[in-house]
Amino acid sequence: DNLLSNAIKFSPSGGTIKMDLRTDGGEMIVDVIDEGPGIEPTDRPHVFEPFYQGRVESMGPVKGSGLGLSIVREHVVAHGGSAEIISKDGALGTHFRIRLPLNGGAAA
Repeated sequence: DNLLSNAIKFSPSGGTIKMDLRTDGGEMIVDVIDEGPGIEPTDRPHVFEPFYQGRVESMGPVKGSGLGLSIVREHVVAHGGSAEIISKDGALGTHFRIRLPLNGGAAA
């Protein structure tokens, strides 16, 4: 939910948001890709930290708290998965990838 709402918030009016769900081996992979301004390379190592807000302002009317992506990562990690930014330098948009084990890999 947070990745989709961020994609909407940061995308230009009329922009395209792509969501892809697939399996690979024992994992479910979820990709969320938008056409917004992207995340600055210097911000990328920090976007999953609580309260961190990058330099790029959202295009929506609501300002975030900087908690959404840290909550995403905490939930995914609690279920044995990972969350990462796949975006390339100089490319338009942001690409997030979530990987979750299909075998119920939640930590005890």
